[in-house]
Amino acid sequence: MRRAPALVLCVLAAVLLAAGCQYTVVTRKPTPPQPGPRVHTGRAAIFPQVRDLRSWPRSDNGRPIANLRLFAPQITRRLRKALVARGLFTALDPPPAAGEHSRPRLLLTIRDFRLRRVGTNAYIVPHLLLDGALLPLYAGTVIATGGQVDLGGYLIPSTKMATVLQATAAWQVPPLTRPVLTRSYLLTLPLGAVSQRQLWQEMGDYHTYGVAVGRREGLKALDALAETMSRDPHWAFLPDYLRLARAEDAWQRWRAARRAKAKAKAPARPAAPAAGLQAVGEPAAPVAPPAPRPAAAPKPRPSARPPAADFPRLVAAVEGLLDLLGPLAFTPDEVAILRDGYLTPEKRAAIVNDLRAQRFLLAGPEALPADERLDAAKAEALYDSPALSRSLVQAGLAQRVLTLALAVLTPAPDEPKRFAALRARLTEALAARFRRCPRLQLMLLDQADRAVGAQWPPVRLLLTKVDSRLTRAYLSRRQG
Repeated sequence: MRRAPALVLCVLAAVLLAAGCQYTVVTRKPTPPQPGPRVHTGRAAIFPQVRDLRSWPRSDNGRPIANLRLFAPQITRRLRKALVARGLFTALDPPPAAGEHSRPRLLLTIRDFRLRRVGTNAYIVPHLLLDGALLPLYAGTVIATGGQVDLGGYLIPSTKMATVLQATAAWQVPPLTRPVLTRSYLLTLPLGAVSQRQLWQEMGDYHTYGVAVGRREGLKALDALAETMSRDPHWAFLPDYLRLARAEDAWQRWRAARRAKAKAKAPARPAAPAAGLQAVGEPAAPVAPPAPRPAAAPKPRPSARPPAADFPRLVAAVEGLLDLLGPLAFTPDEVAILRDGYLTPEKRAAIVNDLRAQRFLLAGPEALPADERLDAAKAEALYDSPALSRSLVQAGLAQRVLTLALAVLTPAPDEPKRFAALRARLTEALAARFRRCPRLQLMLLDQADRAVGAQWPPVRLLLTKVDSRLTRAYLSRRQG
């Protein structure tokens, strides 16, 4: 009879151990969208050694070091080979010894590269039960490992680990000082369920936290980074980003030249009176002329830079970008909804239809044209469609072109009258582009909300020239 309570406790413990896998299942995370096809830019570049910005402790403080034991030379060699093998670039050469400044450069910066605990798994309940059942041994394990490992974690794989890699890639083309394209990537690659005993044994010295496993998983993470970059649709638009960067650089130089000219025309301030006192009626003491300054050495000429752009060339450069203001299949808001895996396809379709009806000033979703209305099947098919990613890139390019064009259309005080004709020509060309794409008009209206002061007149004129249902309603609301 006395054995009954002990038997009941043993059965209860066995049930809890068997049911531990049901403890942490709360919700199912959605499957991320499938990556698009690989991009082939057909371009070569110089690829210098990557910049490793990870921080390392200066001394051994007894705590684990999560950084992977892969360093800049190894990372550079691995990525140079992986990116070329996937066809993103035709060649990535080391920097020449003499220093060549005319070729494009791919600059890559590593900001985080380490092993990290990302949670616990289904075995956490047996883990905790084992710690409680063998409390003296648990305490001894904690003391022996300096608090790094407990007994349950040493024997049961209840820890979720992942490799975290954060990197930034920048495409630089001389003589431009700003990168043509900058892309940031954050990868989290799970290792699966591992026990702390596995970590201790496979990683060598536990306080280095990653010698063996870290190197193996780190190489996988670098290959995953190369794969992610090769499927990033932004690189497919590299020629367009280059054209846009050159036009933006011309605008910056034009604005700097205009400011320098205005500063040169400003009247000089009167010189400050000399320090000291002078008695009334007493002639001023003669002031010795300042000693002649030695001739300054000639300043070294900067690297080759284009001359300051004149305004007609600047307007022509912006007009050369108007082909980037093409029809958009989806707005960024629509892409965010269609890529929301927590929503069912029916919900995604309904939200997008409502959003389109509101944006286009319709009575309801039923008033949408047939080619603009989504159903559950279309929404489900679009979840993995590369068209969504391309629309995001095209919308970003169009936004930058619109921002640049409106900046050029804003007149400056005391500028030549001939500039007005150039601005009128650019306004007509912009209006013709916006008339053909209602989604671009939505982007223009968002930009108009931020236009105040001297920025508002050219925007108002552009809205008047577009003369659509959307722009007329906006002007009536803002001016009424």
